[in-house]
Amino acid sequence: MSFSGKHALIVGGSSGMGLQAGHLLLKAGASVTLVGSRKEKLDRALQTLGAADKARAFQCDLRRDVDVERLIRHVAEKMKDVKCLVNAAGVFSPKPFL
Repeated sequence: MSFSGKHALIVGGSSGMGLQAGHLLLKAGASVTLVGSRKEKLDRALQTLGAADKARAFQCDLRRDVDVERLIRHVAEKMKDVKCLVNAAGVFSPKPFL
């Protein structure tokens, strides 16, 4: 499958399945934005991907409402080209859903 010209947002993209999804999507022609809570891990992940022109990072701690709101604003305002979402985050919310 080709993802040429498409942009993917990968939540939980700094390691594990999210980072592997980034590798696969880049190989399939996509550009990616990795979302993760720790800057050091995001920086290492970007180095691992080795595609500076097609990969970027956005630091966001999903356990903090202010960070989630900032991510939502960023996507709405600056990432209108997102065509694919990968949710590989291990933490969704500290609050109960009920």
